[in-house]
Amino acid sequence: MDAPVFAQKLGSGKWVGTEYVIDKCPVCCGDQTLRFTGKGLWGCTKCHKGGNNLKSFSSWLSDKPMMSSIVESLKDPERPDELIDIAEYHSPYLSKVIATGFSLIDRMLGGLTEGALTIITGKRGEGKSTWLGQLALNAVNKNHIVCFYSGELSAGRFQSWLFSQAAGVGNMHTVVDPFGAERWLVNEAAESKMREWLKGKFDLYDNTKIKAGERKTILRAFSRSRTYSGSDLFFVDNLMTARFDIDSEQDALRAQANFAVDMLDFARTNNVHVVLVAHPKKGEADDINESVAGLADITNMATNVIQIKRGKESDGYDALVTVAKNREYGEVGSFEFLYNTHCRRFIPSAGGYTESYGWERL
Repeated sequence: MDAPVFAQKLGSGKWVGTEYVIDKCPVCCGDQTLRFTGKGLWGCTKCHKGGNNLKSFSSWLSDKPMMSSIVESLKDPERPDELIDIAEYHSPYLSKVIATGFSLIDRMLGGLTEGALTIITGKRGEGKSTWLGQLALNAVNKNHIVCFYSGELSAGRFQSWLFSQAAGVGNMHTVVDPFGAERWLVNEAAESKMREWLKGKFDLYDNTKIKAGERKTILRAFSRSRTYSGSDLFFVDNLMTARFDIDSEQDALRAQANFAVDMLDFARTNNVHVVLVAHPKKGEADDINESVAGLADITNMATNVIQIKRGKESDGYDALVTVAKNREYGEVGSFEFLYNTHCRRFIPSAGGYTESYGWERL
C-alpha cells in the first residue's frame, strides 16, 4: 500500500497494521516513533507530541525553521470517490417520483422512484401487459415520457390496445366483424385527439427490426429514447422475450439476471425508473419474490416486486394486484381490481384511479 499523501514528504516509512510509521521523526530523529493513523491522526512517542488533524501537525513543524517547506506541502488526502462522508451527504429525499395512477398503490409505494427497478410478475394471460399499458398512460397523463419495449405484441396490436385503454367505453363504438362477433373500436374523433396528445410522449421500441430483441439493442434504444425524447419511465415486456446468446438453461438464467442488472444500472445512471416483466417459475411458490423465473438476483435487486393474478368467478374481482416487495417503505399488500373487457381497463375496487386522460380536454 502506498504511503499517505501527507506523509510522503517526511521521509521513508511503512505500514504497520493500520498505522503508517515514519522511519525517522524529522524533529527528534527518533527511530519509528512518529506514526499516523487514519486521516491526519498522528503522534510521536519520543517528542510526546500528537494531534488529530494535519493542522496541529503543521503547527508543530512550523516551530522548526528547517521544516517550513514541508509544512507548505502538507495537504489532507482527498476522499476516495467511492467513499461518502455520511455526515456531509444530503439525500435526495422526495426526489422525482412517477405515480402509478392507482391511489392506494401509490400510497403504499410512494410512487415509482427514480433510479430504481420494479419487477412485474404473473402467469401468462393474467393481464400483466394490459396493466402495464394503463400504467404507462397514467404516467403520460402526469407529463412523464414513456419508452416501451413489447416483445409479444406487434406495433399495430400494441397501439390498438393502448388507444382502447386511453379511450374508455364512452369513446368507443361497436361493429360486427365478418364472423358475426361484436367488436369495440375507438371513435375516429377520439383517436385523432389521442394521437395529438401522445405525440412526443410515448416511444414504442420497434421489435420488428433485425435483432431488435437482443439485450444490447434494447439498452441502446432505451439510451437513445432518454437522449432524444427525454423518457423517464421505461418498460420491458418481457424478460423472457429478450434474446440472449446462451448455451444452456443455466446460461439463460444468468443472462436474464445480467440483463436485469443492466436495466438497474441504466435506471441509476439516468435517474429514471424501469419496469421489467418476468414470468414466474412453473408450479406454485409461497413467496412471490422467490417464484420469479431465473436467479434470485432478479428480485433481490428490485425496489418493488408486483404480482398480477387473475381472479376466479367466485372471488368477486377480476384481478388481484399484490405488492410483494417494497424496499422503500416495507409495506406490502394486495388490491382487488375489476376489468372492463371492452376498453381493457383495470378498475380498482377501492381507492382512486385515473379515469380520464388529457386528450379529452383537447
